[in-house]
Amino acid sequence: MANPQEGTAEVDVPNSTATSAPGQADAEGSMVIDCGESVDIRSVNELWAALKLALEEEKNVVLNACKTEHADTAALQTLCSFFQEIRSAGIEVRWEQPGAPLRDAARLLGLLEHLELS
Repeated sequence: MANPQEGTAEVDVPNSTATSAPGQADAEGSMVIDCGESVDIRSVNELWAALKLALEEEKNVVLNACKTEHADTAALQTLCSFFQEIRSAGIEVRWEQPGAPLRDAARLLGLLEHLELS
């Protein structure tokens, strides 16, 4: 879908069927990455590719987690790595509607602060 805002994209990462393509962005022109229902080992490669694209394009990132009902260790470790890399590049990342399942998984692994979910 074409976007009236130049240079922005939305990337879906639903259960390892994601592709990156131009699409909608938020009002600030950030790249919106839809985390889908499950952020897990099956979707971690697509998630990483989407995050790397945002980093390469030097776009701020919005992680849309409003539908996320499950997150596993592999995906949260990937997100930790990304957060570390993106912070060093001076790019902003924020969550959109992260639910209790995502927060609970991060809390159990001691990653709430690192993933900015606290």
